[in-house]
Amino acid sequence: MTVLGKIGVGIWAEGFGGRVSHWFFVLDRTLVLLVIISSEGRWLAQLLLQTVWSKANSVGQSALQKEIRKGHMNASSPRLNLPSHGLSKPCLKFIHIPKNAGTSIEHLGKKLNLHWGEFDDSLRCRNASRCHQTLPIYRDCCWPRKTTACSLWHYPPSADAHLAAVYAQCSTFGVVRDPLRRFVSQYFWITKAHHEPGPLCDREKFEAYANRTLQRLLEDPWIEDCHLVPQVHYVASHSGQRLCDHILHYEKLRSELSLLLKSYNLFDAKISLPVSNRGGAACPVEALRMSAALQQRIRDFFHLDYELGLGA
Repeated sequence: MTVLGKIGVGIWAEGFGGRVSHWFFVLDRTLVLLVIISSEGRWLAQLLLQTVWSKANSVGQSALQKEIRKGHMNASSPRLNLPSHGLSKPCLKFIHIPKNAGTSIEHLGKKLNLHWGEFDDSLRCRNASRCHQTLPIYRDCCWPRKTTACSLWHYPPSADAHLAAVYAQCSTFGVVRDPLRRFVSQYFWITKAHHEPGPLCDREKFEAYANRTLQRLLEDPWIEDCHLVPQVHYVASHSGQRLCDHILHYEKLRSELSLLLKSYNLFDAKISLPVSNRGGAACPVEALRMSAALQQRIRDFFHLDYELGLGA
């Protein structure tokens, strides 16, 4: 939605004289559903508004789509030779897109004496405060809603100008992945984290989780520590401005990451990429035999990622 649209809707919401406790958007391909809830919990209004999301972002998204699809991380790419921002060592920050090998990359950076993601103390967001008790993290969290917290390093820069400014101080890189496989990876991760009994590679158990989670995401896209926020919000702003300089691919991560580190003179042949949170390795997506209807629901929610060419 355009900035003017957001301002207009904000003024309209404020017109209720402080009776509005919170409001949020549910994005669809061509419509935005604005839901207004009173402090007493009653529905005050439901308004369908047309959005120019696709048209306003068409130029920026098209450029991103071309770069992601062609896999621009190669030896001849000019984007591999960015300036070092006048520092003695190249300035490179990592934008952690959850469930895309982010923890592994952060620990690799630590071995290289680089502070990425979880170890980056420079990260800030506008409303940072102590994390919720369900997120036992030693750092502050960002709070997109009063009841929802996300780790600082999981929060998309497109959602917070302060955070985007911190990343913009350096060149940035992030890892993208097929949205369906990312969703399945989250299922395995959270199921193991909750120590649920029985086999994880179970179609009925997965579909129950998927249907429940997709419904929750429509109400609050920030759930589960921002693990399922669409990837497009980490690589581009809502106006289509590029936020991530180097877009790596999960499926080719080792080779592309090696190229990137070499281009910044950070490569160390003695250090290999560690494996963290490898929850779904024993059960590939195909083994779950999910229904076509469920696959379509997942594709519908992550449609912006698929429009960028991230799907297999």
